Amino acid sequence: MSNSTEKILQELEAERLRRQNLTKEDLQKKYTELQRAGFPLSECIGFIADLGGSNQLAYHYELICEDWERDDPLYLGNSFDKHDLAGIDFLFAAINKASTEKIRVFTAYLIAEILVRSKHRDFYTAACNCLVPILVSYLNTKDCVLRRKVLIAVGWVGTAQEIGIFNDRMLHDEDSLCRAWSASGLWQLSCNRLHSQTILPDVKDVFR
Repeated sequence: MSNSTEKILQELEAERLRRQNLTKEDLQKKYTELQRAGFPLSECIGFIADLGGSNQLAYHYELICEDWERDDPLYLGNSFDKHDLAGIDFLFAAINKASTEKIRVFTAYLIAEILVRSKHRDFYTAACNCLVPILVSYLNTKDCVLRRKVLIAVGWVGTAQEIGIFNDRMLHDEDSLCRAWSASGLWQLSCNRLHSQTILPDVKDVFR
């Protein structure tokens, strides 16, 4: 190993340890500074990485929930996958504790986002199987924005059992974007947990 490569690895390890040792107070201080500065993008990127690399899952999630209420979100959830399986377990527990339907749906959607990027992980299949019935339970929400997010997420983590749901929504959902996301969800199934040949027999007549 060359000296330059070893130096880079040492710097990366030092940065990992720095983030791991960040306290809630450290992160709160930085967030306040960013807030006063108007959340400059260049600094927000580093802060998002710090959140993901820290052990402060509860505070990270707290900020994500606040971010979901912003008109101009900072996408603080983009690094929650760095918390690994502990982060997924945390989010599953958070769904049960959430005070509103919006937070429950957005949290489930965040889990799906993480899982769709974690197909190689040993927890992928079990976590997907746990998430699907939770998502399906929210499909009858009257809020079409939330329903769209649920349909997108089901496309990422669903199985053959959800094909019928997409077919029905594609034909009958009162919201045009929900109908469109249902069609997209069928395609997403073929990109993630199913082969297209598994889906085709059940959807070709509906598409016609």
